[in-house]
Amino acid sequence: MDIGPLHLVVIGFDERRFRSEVMPELRALRETGVIRLVDLLLVRRDDRGGVRELPLAALVPNEVGRYGFLLRPLLAAGPPLAGSAPDGGEGPVLSARDLFDLGARIPPEGSAALLLLEHAWAARLVEAVARAGGGLVAEGMVRPETLAELGIRVETEIGGRV
Repeated sequence: MDIGPLHLVVIGFDERRFRSEVMPELRALRETGVIRLVDLLLVRRDDRGGVRELPLAALVPNEVGRYGFLLRPLLAAGPPLAGSAPDGGEGPVLSARDLFDLGARIPPEGSAALLLLEHAWAARLVEAVARAGGGLVAEGMVRPETLAELGIRVETEIGGRV
């Protein structure tokens, strides 16, 4: 089975309680075959910095027990030992240290949804690039606001191409 690139998305929420508006959009994307929701975890950070898992039952009642297997160990394992380099250094993707430091990005008493998404559309492209002797040099999400700060208006440039 070919697996496309995995993308970890951490979405912070101001409220202490999750609402279900995001799940129908994820399901719609999943049904198109563009992405696959590989794993999902809801977490809350307490006022002392500890991160704990929240139940998924209210958000995905029919899919409880299906998620958490890949992301849950990040909560239990704790950070790597000081001075260790678990993945051999920096690169264009998240390192093991980055994964363990995710909890620090959630504000105290805040909550977040951790989504591990597979870019299913890219699986064959990644294989073709590898066969051609190529590889990932850099990657990342670019928000339109970031480009606007550089004087680039995405809406103007892509116009009718979307």
